[in-house]
Amino acid sequence: MSCEAPVISEFDRRLAAALGGDRDECFRLVKEFRRLLMVVVKVYRDPKRTPKIPDEDLVEETLEDGALALATFTGKTAGALLAWLSGILGHKAHAAGRKYRRRRSGIEDTHPFWSIESRDVFDLNPVCQGR
Repeated sequence: MSCEAPVISEFDRRLAAALGGDRDECFRLVKEFRRLLMVVVKVYRDPKRTPKIPDEDLVEETLEDGALALATFTGKTAGALLAWLSGILGHKAHAAGRKYRRRRSGIEDTHPFWSIESRDVFDLNPVCQGR
């Protein structure tokens, strides 16, 4: 039986720092997934549903929201983080498509739910906010 300490990967160390409240590490960690998310958005997004929203904008918003909400991430691997960020990306693309279709059809965003920006929700989260 070995008494050696388990090897902690660079990803594990960085994830622990981010979850521990290092706001800069939150943003650095998720930004490393930009290229992979660009592939995900190009493969899965239907441009007919969200024609006015560039892929780069969807990915950038996903990365910002992912960094701000990293405290809710429960996975342990880079693959799990990619899947989690891809889920955020899917929700953002779907919401952007809904908003585009409502505007196109002349429906106003008068319901209180539609006026809430996702960043307002994440502002309530003290982790990765430096509080």
